[in-house]
Amino acid sequence: DREWRLTHMNARAERFFGRPRGELLGRTLWEAFPKAVGSPLDAGYRGAVAEGVPARFETRSPTTGRWVELAAYPSAEGLAVYFRDVTDRKRAEDEQLRLRDELAAEQALLRAVLDQMPAGVVVADAPTGRILVANARARVPWDATWSAADGPGRGPAGGPLDQLLARAVAGETVRGAEVSRADAGGRVTWHRVNAAPVRDADGAAPWAVLVLDDVTTEKEAEAVLRRSHAELASRVEE
Repeated sequence: DREWRLTHMNARAERFFGRPRGELLGRTLWEAFPKAVGSPLDAGYRGAVAEGVPARFETRSPTTGRWVELAAYPSAEGLAVYFRDVTDRKRAEDEQLRLRDELAAEQALLRAVLDQMPAGVVVADAPTGRILVANARARVPWDATWSAADGPGRGPAGGPLDQLLARAVAGETVRGAEVSRADAGGRVTWHRVNAAPVRDADGAAPWAVLVLDDVTTEKEAEAVLRRSHAELASRVEE
């Protein structure tokens, strides 16, 4: 009522507080629940009465420690409070936030590890082929239009690397494929490619990974060796 005395409590409220209504009715709210004094619940109730407007908020009950969703409606007779226990929902939300933070930390660690690797790595979703993760070393040899600003989800289409990744997404394992590209200065770079589906504990393949190793130096050395052999053979023939 207007003097903060409890005038009604239903059975659900009795069960929530674990106390019979006969023990509480007629006492002021603060006498019945002394731990509520100075709490957010106290401020919410007093604010609703002082301003004459309903208040809706969530808080942890200072009496039970459980989370409640409250609606307080002031009137000429006093204050009517409707509440429900939302502890399970809050715990689920907290767990979801914890898992989200944990996932973000794991993704950051994965990206940091991939960026330190000497090979280019691309991870794609299957069966869509959408690129989920790609380190910097994978971008340059792939396609000049795939800039460092492009985020996961984008990727070139139709090139040889795209075709190799598509084979892995489709469930095929590719080993030792070689691709080449010429940069703006005309220098040809070579990459050896391995790609495969990534299987989970159930044997399904929800992802595919493609790894590119820069073998340009090896190819250039092979070219020099071939030229040397050709020159030697020519001299022997002469």
